[in-house]
Amino acid sequence: MFIAKPLCFILFWLIRLARRSPETDNSLPKARLRDKLLFLVPGMCEVAFTTMGFIGLTMTAAGVYQMMTSMIVFWTFLFSAIYLRRKFLWLHYVAIALVISGLALVGLGSIFWANVFYHFHRSLHT
Repeated sequence: MFIAKPLCFILFWLIRLARRSPETDNSLPKARLRDKLLFLVPGMCEVAFTTMGFIGLTMTAAGVYQMMTSMIVFWTFLFSAIYLRRKFLWLHYVAIALVISGLALVGLGSIFWANVFYHFHRSLHT
């Protein structure tokens, strides 16, 4: 995940350089400082999400962590409905309800069964 984003950026610039010809100036207009700062907020949210996620990974099982990161499906659904005012079909709502119920089961299972898993892993290593 961490390598894919910079590689996409490098690929974008390579394609842009390949399409540029000396006869035409197809450069993009210069971005203002306000436009650049607009990307700072989502970038800082991504850094905070990753940092808190890795801290949470040290406190829970890897499978539970992976399932909880799937919560991004819900947030994307919610923010696209609020900010983009996107209309969804009933099937989309059913799908989101299934995702949320699955995440709730995994989360509750890790809470209620934490003691059992702790003693199981401890017995394996002794």
